[in-house]
Amino acid sequence: MSVEIFLLASNSGRVSSEGSVYAIAFFLLFAILGAALAFNIRGAADWFFRIISRVMGGFTGFGSPRMLRIAGGGALFLGLIGLATETVVIIT
Repeated sequence: MSVEIFLLASNSGRVSSEGSVYAIAFFLLFAILGAALAFNIRGAADWFFRIISRVMGGFTGFGSPRMLRIAGGGALFLGLIGLATETVVIIT
């Protein structure tokens, strides 16, 4: 009985270090959407800005498609970092 309690207590709080295919898919999608906004592929940043301004009733403050491109660059960067990290975890 005490061995079972010890095993339960020693494994508590630990997280499996295995990578997840779902995490790779999420970070890949995050990087693709970030690239579409950052490089304004087929006017993605302009289109997304028009949707945001329509949904928010025209109030966008100091926002512009250029700011969405900067945010897209950040999303691309974070997506690539997450994708590389999860890929390395799965490979090793």
